[in-house]
Amino acid sequence: MLYLCSVHFLVYHLTMTATLAHVQARYTLLAICDKCANTVELDVDGLIGTLGPDHPVPAIKRRLRCTRCGSGSCGVQLALPDLQRQSG
Repeated sequence: MLYLCSVHFLVYHLTMTATLAHVQARYTLLAICDKCANTVELDVDGLIGTLGPDHPVPAIKRRLRCTRCGSGSCGVQLALPDLQRQSG
């Protein structure tokens, strides 16, 4: 059994250590604005084309700017795959 706190730790650890190659085709990569909470799914294939597959996920946040409010203070988060969608 996986407890909720374990899932949060796993997502945090993956986000802090993963490269773009690690997340490609396994996770959804989200950018979340710290000011207005606008959340956008990032194009991992496009990021790999620009930055390379070994680019660390945490370093992406320095390049982000919110499309809603223009803030440069954004975070990056991995979203776990939707298991219902995969099993159906």
